Amino acid sequence: MQLVFLSQRLHGLNIGLLRALQANTSLILKVTPWFGQTYGSALMSMPPTEKNPKVGGSFVFFLGTEGPCIAGYSKINVYGHNLNTQKTSQITNFGCAPGGTSSWSLGGNDGATVVWVHSSNVSGYDIETNSLFGIAYTYMQGTADVSDNIVVWADNRNDNADIYGFDMSIWQDFPITTNPEWQYYPAISQNIVVWQDYRNGNSDIYGADITDPCNPIHFAICTDANEQSQPDISGNIIVWEDNRNGNEDIYGYDLSTETEFQITDNTSTQRFPAINGHTVVWEDWRHGHGDIYATILYGPIVPRCTSPVQGDINGDCKVNFADFVLMLNNWLECNLDPPEACWQ
Repeated sequence: MQLVFLSQRLHGLNIGLLRALQANTSLILKVTPWFGQTYGSALMSMPPTEKNPKVGGSFVFFLGTEGPCIAGYSKINVYGHNLNTQKTSQITNFGCAPGGTSSWSLGGNDGATVVWVHSSNVSGYDIETNSLFGIAYTYMQGTADVSDNIVVWADNRNDNADIYGFDMSIWQDFPITTNPEWQYYPAISQNIVVWQDYRNGNSDIYGADITDPCNPIHFAICTDANEQSQPDISGNIIVWEDNRNGNEDIYGYDLSTETEFQITDNTSTQRFPAINGHTVVWEDWRHGHGDIYATILYGPIVPRCTSPVQGDINGDCKVNFADFVLMLNNWLECNLDPPEACWQ
């Protein structure tokens, strides 16, 4: 798969585009701002600030910040948007509290469960049963994600951030990586876990196959000398935030082809990517404030030229018979001035 990109601005998280694209119907989005929309039973006269979108199945979850609160306090809650019904509901009901979004980390959404970390507590919401549940205390303000029955999070029980997992089918936790350096921001899809890792002195992206949870198989995904952070994964595709170009862009990696690719190249900040299937969403600051953008990855892999090849006449990054034909068609042609210089 690759990587032809379709990007549209999404006001708030009113994302009918994603539903249409996932259904393979129209590629046209009717954009509707959120002014006057309903969150559960509360009608908002102004839209809250929406951040950290997580898409899975027919749902998108995000953190919504409302007001008013006194200085230094904010009212942050988890919201869910149903792509089938186009309705948005408030999941949690926290009041004004200090800490802002730094006390929150919205985790994964696998279409059945969404998880998050708030004030160091790993919690979740079961979509089918419409119920909240608690999982663990992380000893830090970490992050969490979920796929099938497995929840993963960053945990400080060993006095540095490690990645742990929790099997909801047997209600048991297990370590995924306990490297002495710090590991943050885990994400999981099926049996693959990815995270942000500092073992090389800067932030890289690493992963593990936890088919056997007792014996995780670790591997590096991106160890570029610049900072890579905030990874997410769906199937074979991993996405992350990357500052190798001097600003935060979104990059991706295909595990099946071992191919890295760039998703955004806007000179402003793009961060907090999330992926489900071929749909990638992220927080985008190209207009001076946080918006939610999306792109669809589709089509065959398009090879990229890593460096020019001497003798490549037609510019396709390879020297072959097509270049030889071009040379024959132009054999002995000369555009030197004066003309007699051609035969000297």
